[in-house]
Amino acid sequence: MNPKTSRPARTVLAIACVLAYILVFAVGPVGAATYVTYAPPAGLAVSVELVTPLDSATCNVGERFEFATTKDVTLGTLEVPKGTHGHGRVAGVKRADAKHDGSIAIQVDSLDLANGMTVWVDMDPKAHVGGQLADKHTRLQILQVATTYSGDMVLAPGTTFDVLTIPPRHHPAELASQT
Repeated sequence: MNPKTSRPARTVLAIACVLAYILVFAVGPVGAATYVTYAPPAGLAVSVELVTPLDSATCNVGERFEFATTKDVTLGTLEVPKGTHGHGRVAGVKRADAKHDGSIAIQVDSLDLANGMTVWVDMDPKAHVGGQLADKHTRLQILQVATTYSGDMVLAPGTTFDVLTIPPRHHPAELASQT
C-alpha cells in the first residue's frame, strides 16, 4: 500500500475489500440452496413441455419434475433457448379408485438457465393443459388428461402447458395444498 495514503482511505479500502469478498465468496448455511436470479418483466408467457413422466398411481406430493421450453424465447434482455429446463413439484395426488379417476396437481417453480441463473415462473392462469383450463385462483393446476384403463392419470413427456414469469423470490414458494 502507498505510504502516502491516509489512514481513513486505507480503512475504507479495507472495508471495501471485505465487502467484495463477502459478495463473491460467501455462501449460505451448509446444504442451503442459493439462487442467482434474473428478473425479466413479470407476466411473460413461456411455452413448455413436460420432461418427467407423472402417474397418479406412483407419484407423491412434493416429488420434483422437470419441464423444458418448446421454442426460443426472449425474456426482457435475455435469450432463452429451446430446451432450457425448469422444474416444479407435485402439489397433490388423488389415486384412482372404483368411483373416481386419479388426478395430479402440479406447481411450477423456475426455469434453470445454463449460466446458473434462475427465472421464477408460475402457471399461466389462461393456459390449457391437456385440454383443461388452468385454475386461475390457485398456483397449482389440477390436470385431468389421459387416464389408463384403471383410471390412473398419466402425464407423458411432451405434455405442453404455459408458464408466466413472476417477480424474483429468494426460494421456491411453499407447496400449495390441494383442496
